[in-house]
Amino acid sequence: MKRMVTKMFAAVALLGLVSGFMLPSLARAQYNMDWNCFLPSGQYAGTPDIQWGYTPGAAEWACGAWISACGNNGPCTAQPASQWQCLQSGQSKGTVQGLSWGNPPGNPGDAEWACNNWISACGNAPGGCTVQPSTSPHSVVYYPMWSAVSLTKLASTSYTDVILAFLIPTSSSDLTLEVSGSSLKSSYIQTLQQHNKKVLISIGGSTFPSAAYQSYAANVSGLVSQIVTFVNQYNLDGVDIDYEDSCGFTNFYYDNNGNKVSCSQTYDGVKFLVALTNGLAQALPGKIITHAPQTPYWDNTSAYLDNVCTGCNPNSTTAAYTQIWQQAGDNIAWFNNQFYNNGAPYDDNDAHKANWYKQIANIVGSSKLMMGVCLPGACEGSVNSTGDIDTLVSGLKTQFGSGFGVGGFMVWDSDLDSPNWSYASEIAANFPNGLAP
Repeated sequence: MKRMVTKMFAAVALLGLVSGFMLPSLARAQYNMDWNCFLPSGQYAGTPDIQWGYTPGAAEWACGAWISACGNNGPCTAQPASQWQCLQSGQSKGTVQGLSWGNPPGNPGDAEWACNNWISACGNAPGGCTVQPSTSPHSVVYYPMWSAVSLTKLASTSYTDVILAFLIPTSSSDLTLEVSGSSLKSSYIQTLQQHNKKVLISIGGSTFPSAAYQSYAANVSGLVSQIVTFVNQYNLDGVDIDYEDSCGFTNFYYDNNGNKVSCSQTYDGVKFLVALTNGLAQALPGKIITHAPQTPYWDNTSAYLDNVCTGCNPNSTTAAYTQIWQQAGDNIAWFNNQFYNNGAPYDDNDAHKANWYKQIANIVGSSKLMMGVCLPGACEGSVNSTGDIDTLVSGLKTQFGSGFGVGGFMVWDSDLDSPNWSYASEIAANFPNGLAP
């Protein structure tokens, strides 16, 4: 998380079985729709990400099949997410929320009507806006597995998602994955989940060897199998991919001293990450998959265009992570983007961070984009105080205007917020309508 990058469906058959409101088939494939699952007692149980069947019947099936609490204590009922992104030519023009009418409540047709009647940028645009479902903001924190702070301490915080860092190979030659730093206890994970936290394992980080990535790229299915075994062993909620190997996108990298170093070997990082993402999605249905890219990987004017490495497209003019989004975006729940450690013009000040947040949000939608911050002293471009959280939110509101709909914040790391958890509290305070359940 801290390496400098620049100083340079099987369920398709179900569609015909459910009744109620359905999108036209062409439009239906363009949306993922989040439904909240509730136990008979009214207690929230979970949120599956459904890429098919925009009806309560399909959502309730997904709740029962994918949310363990529903399967064990259900049956669950389902309520659709009520926040939607309004998009014009792929760019976010605003959000609408609180739609409690329509059949079902808050369906895409009614959301599109609301966008074009309530958001002036949509009503004035030729052809108006289309919509994309949005969810409540997340507050994500990375927990370093070498920490002396107990993982269970996070249970009482306002963080919504905890990502365990990291799953790494034993060595460049021994590709057996292991948790860095310490052993992991299932009981700790269960404690967090009982407090409505999603718990993910992150594979990657700044110490993950490039040579290991090159080997895994030649056997993605083997890597997927190892990760799936780990997720199932600990009943984790998903996987985060923190890929920081510039040799997969270009033929050089900068070391931690800012020196430019030539890659001894290169490979197609875009192809690898697309195959890894889609492979995990197929093997772990209903689980969360996130990515943690760095801002230059989205920049079409940077060196990271995936066009000079072995086997890459030499004519590519599209940034590496934009290509990944185009080919695997349907399987990525959100991006824990690292808005730090890259210097000018990316994250040397809050204005640059807000500007790049909007540029990336125009690609993926703001509901899928976390504003990643590094807590004081740990990174170049770290925040200096909890007041910087307020400043960043203010800058985002300036960029988005009435369409402010940030997906949330990501924090590196939990040790730096312990024991008072003031950053977690400050993030929550900036979202008075509540964070993701």
